[in-house]
Amino acid sequence: MPEFLDHYDRLLFFAIHHWRNGLLDFIMPWATNRWVWIPLYAFLAFLLWKHYRWQTISIVLMAGALIALTDQGSNFVKRTTERPRPCHNTEIAAKITTPVGCGGPYGFFSAHSANSMALAVFLWFFYKATPLKKWMWLLFVWSLIVMWSRIYVGVHYPLDVLCGAVFGGLCAWGCYRLYFVLSEWVKKILP
Repeated sequence: MPEFLDHYDRLLFFAIHHWRNGLLDFIMPWATNRWVWIPLYAFLAFLLWKHYRWQTISIVLMAGALIALTDQGSNFVKRTTERPRPCHNTEIAAKITTPVGCGGPYGFFSAHSANSMALAVFLWFFYKATPLKKWMWLLFVWSLIVMWSRIYVGVHYPLDVLCGAVFGGLCAWGCYRLYFVLSEWVKKILP
């Protein structure tokens, strides 16, 4: 990574990470925990069911494949680039608070960011055809909270989070397109 880019990435990291207060210190460890969001996922599946009925099963299966793709894509890039997480960077680790632990040694790019943005974009494509479309911006608010939390708890730089979000969004678009190609193919072979 170019030195100037790394420099500004660290500056922004510390600006976000050190902007601490009691409320965020309480909320952000929860926001970064993927298990906390299970009720939201169930609610989103219920909303899909209300509009798409049995097609919801195939949408949820494709969403699961999408999350596996973004998660494993992130892990592949982490092992390839080997950029240390802020909390594993020996130059700055002493200045970082990590209330949720540090995680694996490498952080580029954030799987949490990729997964949350992928799910937000993928579901947005489906919800935009429903009466709920005016509320779907909340999916992106949720994703931004997850992304912000990764920096706040000291495990990712802003560039890790941004690149994860871009990767997740692109994968979501691709999986959405693939979903419709497969749907058309299934319609042709089934009576």
